[in-house]
Amino acid sequence: MSRGLQQKNGQHRADLPLVVVGCDFRNAPASHRELLVTTQEERTTLFESIRRIDDSAGFLALETCNRVEWIVSCESPAWMCELLKAQLLSRWASRLVELGELPEVYGHLGDAAARHIFRVAAGMESLATGEAEIAGQFQRALQRAMEEQTSTRILNGLGRFTGGIARTSSKAGFRTGRTRGIHVLSGLFMKERLGGASAGTVAVVGMGEIGRKTADFLEQSADFTVIRINRTVREQHVDT
Repeated sequence: MSRGLQQKNGQHRADLPLVVVGCDFRNAPASHRELLVTTQEERTTLFESIRRIDDSAGFLALETCNRVEWIVSCESPAWMCELLKAQLLSRWASRLVELGELPEVYGHLGDAAARHIFRVAAGMESLATGEAEIAGQFQRALQRAMEEQTSTRILNGLGRFTGGIARTSSKAGFRTGRTRGIHVLSGLFMKERLGGASAGTVAVVGMGEIGRKTADFLEQSADFTVIRINRTVREQHVDT
């Protein structure tokens, strides 16, 4: 029998060679999730380490304001899952001065990993259930993996499926970018916090995708004056 195949009811069934490990808003605070965000150099190093274990593996890092997940296609998902969990925990251990009790990282294998990815793409695993941004964030993460040459046919296939799932969710009325999302929750929170008052002034720190949408929503739907602050420190050149 070929490797990775099982006999069931007289038919061959291939185990899906896929693993997802990570954490999200439910089991790790933003301060911890932020420490797991990778640079291109770190992703390259991690991919090279994975390839030393499985020379056909692929790697994709999904990093958003709600979650950090490493998605890997590989021959031995269970073994790879434990290695990746250890790597995530070691990143926390090396970067936190006071460790305390570290959050638990989750792992999904095979078919369960694929189902998890599809639920994420549909917005079913988001803080604001049904938000639309995550599907685009997944596609951009996949595009980045393709550009960095860490993707595989399996990961590319997931991208095609998640795109279809996102479109189906929108048609069904479950997923929508206007009435659901962190930007909408932020606006509603500010109105509630200020006792329904509008025309006040608020600052939005961070001009990433979610930050820009939050600022736009506060201006257009809640009638706030918004101060937009970019967290990126740009180098200033001074002529001498």
